[in-house]
Amino acid sequence: IHGLGGHTSLEQTTGTTYHSSADTPARLHTNTLKWTGTATVAFLYTLSRLDNRDTLRIAKRIYRTGCKTLDNSSNKRIAGNRILKEIESLRAATAQPTIATDLHTPAELYREGVKRSSGCWPSVEDAMALEQIIDEFKQKLKEIKVKPAIAKEEISKALQTKAEKLIPKALFKGFLAFQDHTSPKMLAELQKRIGLSNGWCTADWAWMAVTEMSGKQNVADIVKKLQSVNVTCKLKQVVNLTEYLAEKGLVHIRPIITAKMISASLREAGVKKGSILTVHSSLSDFGYMKDGPQMVIDCLLKAVGPKGTLVMPTHSNNVLGAMPYDAKKSQSNTGIITEHFRKMPGVLRSNHATHSVVALGPAAAELTSTTSLNQAPLAREGFWGKLYDMDGDILMMCKINSATIFHVGETWTGLPQLPLIVHAMEKNKRNVYILPNAPWHDTYFTKLAQPLIKKGVMTSVELGESKIWIAPARAMADISVKANKKNPHISIPHDGECICAHCQALKEGLEKKR
Repeated sequence: IHGLGGHTSLEQTTGTTYHSSADTPARLHTNTLKWTGTATVAFLYTLSRLDNRDTLRIAKRIYRTGCKTLDNSSNKRIAGNRILKEIESLRAATAQPTIATDLHTPAELYREGVKRSSGCWPSVEDAMALEQIIDEFKQKLKEIKVKPAIAKEEISKALQTKAEKLIPKALFKGFLAFQDHTSPKMLAELQKRIGLSNGWCTADWAWMAVTEMSGKQNVADIVKKLQSVNVTCKLKQVVNLTEYLAEKGLVHIRPIITAKMISASLREAGVKKGSILTVHSSLSDFGYMKDGPQMVIDCLLKAVGPKGTLVMPTHSNNVLGAMPYDAKKSQSNTGIITEHFRKMPGVLRSNHATHSVVALGPAAAELTSTTSLNQAPLAREGFWGKLYDMDGDILMMCKINSATIFHVGETWTGLPQLPLIVHAMEKNKRNVYILPNAPWHDTYFTKLAQPLIKKGVMTSVELGESKIWIAPARAMADISVKANKKNPHISIPHDGECICAHCQALKEGLEKKR
């Protein structure tokens, strides 16, 4: 790109260098926005006009370039695997459709409002040709002679234990370069403790390790992941790097959450045996869940006991343009815990294309049979109304603004909300439905929670880095109804000035009701 006067990055204005050990975006340069925007639009425009032959031409071009790269690359295996992934990514353009099987042509599909997920309508012949290109490149990779592995690192039990207990979360974005290490003393410490020096991107293994520090895996797992893609790094090096960055305030070490800690918090929160407990959850809010979603679910089931019923929302948002809803297959969009729970034996799921729930326990059948595909997501006769009548509880193992029940006041007071058009598979046939009263923004949920917290109706308990909240479903629904009756505009953000299509339609509907 000519005329920019140097490099342009998202971190700062143009200049001869744009990396630091802790990039903090100050402002976006206008040239950055201009040229990245131009390149993005051009790329998407080209992509939208691809046909099958274009896809194959791109695959062949990547193949030819990849073969040259293999000849010249110092690490042929890593380069080859990356190129193979690029070619394999083109399968999305030639894959045969697996949804809406009653539609047979592109025109029929687009007329029904289904999004164009690729730039072309696939054909079997082109898909086979692409597979042949992929197979030929895989054969090229098999012919690569792998260099002898480096000497295996001696890992003590103490080092392994330390690595498993370190759950790092990087507090900065950008490249790791240690450019703030300018004094001889700082450089000497860096070299002694980690074996690194400052400079552009520092060592590959170091900045690659930092990119994996998301707070969702321990150092031992990070090293395994890097080594699986042939990145040369040692466990001791990454442990030392993690501890060094933590001392400098560039990495936060997260707590490990155990089943014992979760069970203690549930008891303190007052989860009752035999209760109907609806749980909103986020696996990563509290720290590192040592044994994953199953551990959390086991603790919840133990807390309510065999006579209690555990419920979780499994919203899937199967509007036209997305996959049609299938109660057995549609994934949950409300977190990995709910998706794991959905697949467990004996768990039942309600039949709703956007706001389904899953349940396990004595009341599961009744709670999941109350919704239908053409029902308003928060209908009084639906799941949330049943939960209200059965005096269930809401447990928030996440932020309060995820409490779906706070939406009920919008529907139960008859707000003129926009409908949603959804589709679902029923007995191998795709049907289209119009759902009335679709909820939208949740920005006002904290306002609804405040009086409940003040009165002690909604209580919280510390767990790791966050809190869990619990309250009766009736209290949460009642305050939502009361607030929406008092101010029908409360769900509209920016003091009722939101200009999105949903809010505009709601305001127009409220004007007509006057």
